[in-house]
Amino acid sequence: MTNNTSLTILSTAIRQDAQGRYCLNDCHKASGGEPGKRPGEWLRNDQAQALVAELTDAENSASPVSSVKGGSNQGTYGSEELVLAYAQWISPAFHVQCLRALLSLMKGEAPSPSRGGSLSDRQCKAISILRVAEDEAAAFIRKRVNDAVLVMQGHEDLVTVPTPSGKVTPKQMREAVGLFRSLQYVNKLSGMDKNNALLSANRQVKETTGIDLLKNSGATHLLAHETDHPLTPTAIGKRLGNHGAQRINGVLSYLGYQTKKSIGKADAWVPTSKGEPYSVMEDTNKKHNDGTPVRQLKWKASIVPIVEQELKRSLVAA
Repeated sequence: MTNNTSLTILSTAIRQDAQGRYCLNDCHKASGGEPGKRPGEWLRNDQAQALVAELTDAENSASPVSSVKGGSNQGTYGSEELVLAYAQWISPAFHVQCLRALLSLMKGEAPSPSRGGSLSDRQCKAISILRVAEDEAAAFIRKRVNDAVLVMQGHEDLVTVPTPSGKVTPKQMREAVGLFRSLQYVNKLSGMDKNNALLSANRQVKETTGIDLLKNSGATHLLAHETDHPLTPTAIGKRLGNHGAQRINGVLSYLGYQTKKSIGKADAWVPTSKGEPYSVMEDTNKKHNDGTPVRQLKWKASIVPIVEQELKRSLVAA
């Protein structure tokens, strides 16, 4: 084992700045350099900005992302977390390559030799076949994710939904599982809890591929523990003495756990960063007028004593 201190992805050396951040432009080059996948394009989307905000530590002067203008080190640099998130945005196959490269770096292992190294012709051919398979799988997953988004937005006419006839083949099952994992990851990023992210991903896979993974596995529904069952403001109010939903929403807003946001043509309650640990966004199987899915904000039982304390305080103050 060698003491490797530099990151290499698919034979491309990834530069580092003085704070140890990695050059996202080099990662883009290693992925194939698709114009629409540049770091700047990724950093403009809401999920990337939310991740940067989450990684920003007020006690740490080093930002998770930095840009260098001009010179030999020009480029955008990001932390390990941003490298992996950026790679996932580019493609699942490239995400796997980045993950393996970072793990090898942490273990002190040298990067895998390239085709021009000491590998035999047979090994090189096998690696080439695997890389083609990865690219094909990534392309399939991207298409199916796009199809699922179109279905969610009400554009079923633009999607040809395959309906497996007879027994599902191993290849169809692998493709469905790959799509399921990608959608489950996206659902969690959008604020869904684990169960709802799984159920929503399964429904989207069924709409896109015709395969019901939960049904095939024998799990037709998921059960949550009693204390983990999400609560509506109405349910919280009943627990605390028949307070109305409007009153509970007012308390949660006053305490900084939720705020109103315009979604489509209506306003809806969404959790703040303070409220996210206590909140659950549930898929309602409905859609807004613009085709986006309707999600309902509910709360974990751990929020109840916090609301109860504020209700008691307000009563004493009155």
